[in-house]
Amino acid sequence: MVANLAEDREILDRASFKYNFEFNVYFNCSTRKVITNEAVDDHDTEWLRQCIKEDNRPNEWLFYSNSPTDETRRKEIVAKLVGAPSI
Repeated sequence: MVANLAEDREILDRASFKYNFEFNVYFNCSTRKVITNEAVDDHDTEWLRQCIKEDNRPNEWLFYSNSPTDETRRKEIVAKLVGAPSI
């Protein structure tokens, strides 16, 4: 599992994802995607690659997590991530 963690982080880094400690998510504002740390830990590397490759509609944010994220929570996360400095 540790090897997968290192590989997953490398994949996320290459895809320009940043980590947000407040929400425990990886995010990419350019592609408008949010992936929870828990989902990355619980899924295999191929799942992560597919999430990164998946197309989304213009102005739509895609969330990948182990459980549904309600719309109010999505809006809160996106609002803070868009205004958050990159780390």
